[in-house]
Amino acid sequence: MNGGRESKRAKLLAIAGHVIQKQGIRKTTLEDIGRAAGMAIPSMYYYFTGKEDLFRGVFSMLVDRVMEESHAAVDAAGTPPQKLQALWKVLFSAASRYGLVLDVTAGVKAEILVLAEDLIQELERRQRDLLRTILVEGIEQGVFDIEDLDLAATAITSAAIGLIIATAGEDRFHLFEGRIDVLGNLLIHGLLRR
Repeated sequence: MNGGRESKRAKLLAIAGHVIQKQGIRKTTLEDIGRAAGMAIPSMYYYFTGKEDLFRGVFSMLVDRVMEESHAAVDAAGTPPQKLQALWKVLFSAASRYGLVLDVTAGVKAEILVLAEDLIQELERRQRDLLRTILVEGIEQGVFDIEDLDLAATAITSAAIGLIIATAGEDRFHLFEGRIDVLGNLLIHGLLRR
């Protein structure tokens, strides 16, 4: 894609994200997004093959945002335990803000999981890689004692993503968001060198 087309596509994704977040994924139509973007629907097909392609673009954009926020929070934190807490806070905060993903209700959750399964797996992989880096740093500093690094990184990441997916659409993120320190301490306590 050329620069102008890519720029317009990015703007459409941002607009689509706002519309979906406001109306929910099930209620949002291409007409709604086109109206918000001031664009006729046939013109949107120049950038997207259809509604599913557009929604996947929005999910992909959100994955990138979550990872940017995750890296920034981890970079700003001090110790490996603080970095873990920061990573989890971003993940649960993003789930709350973006509604994993975007006003998910029980009826829509399955549709989204099918539509964006590979993108959710991509988020999980990228989160796991970042988490693994933090765990390695903690081991090297003598803070963490981890027998199987890959197993720990996979289990912790899967638990966090699984908790988010399980509670999506139940408006319970706020319960976790305010208690991330408690959840984090529970997990971190098991990692600390004794």
